[in-house]
Amino acid sequence: MEHKNLTSPPEPITTRAAHNGLYVSLYLSMLVVAMGFSLSFPPAALLIWIGSLGLPFFLYRILSRSNRVAGGLSFAELWAEGIASFFLGTLIPALVAYVGLRFIMPDFMAETVRSAIAVLSEQGTAEAQNFADTLGAFLKPGALPSPADVAAQLISFNIIAGTGMSLVVALFVKLLAKVVRK
Repeated sequence: MEHKNLTSPPEPITTRAAHNGLYVSLYLSMLVVAMGFSLSFPPAALLIWIGSLGLPFFLYRILSRSNRVAGGLSFAELWAEGIASFFLGTLIPALVAYVGLRFIMPDFMAETVRSAIAVLSEQGTAEAQNFADTLGAFLKPGALPSPADVAAQLISFNIIAGTGMSLVVALFVKLLAKVVRK
């Protein structure tokens, strides 16, 4: 009897994106928390920079693993998986941002604006003072974005940025997979 090596079909893109979305969610949540700490602990801003610069490499690792496990995916499949991973991965960080701004650090936005005004005022230039005065208008009641506004913007930004990033990273996954096979 002839023995054939049977492989199972690749997981559906939705299943892969859901798994990836959990990792993307944890990664983005770490960046949101670091942002929250950055006002009181400035070295946390370094974590934001490092994490932001590392995000494409993190996405590359996720998509290249999917490509390898599936035995090769098309560019469109990889790109769609990246987009779906970001879509699913941005919901928890948005919730973290909302909870943090609503209940844990409700003055974060106002304190950030006050800090920026102080830095600009110390510059001693007319342009900096004009910008500081403009920012001062945001300290009026109702002028700052609400926690729900920030969460919604975080979702929108991450989906748009994730779409673009996934386009480039999926292209690199396909190109590097061809180079490795040669």
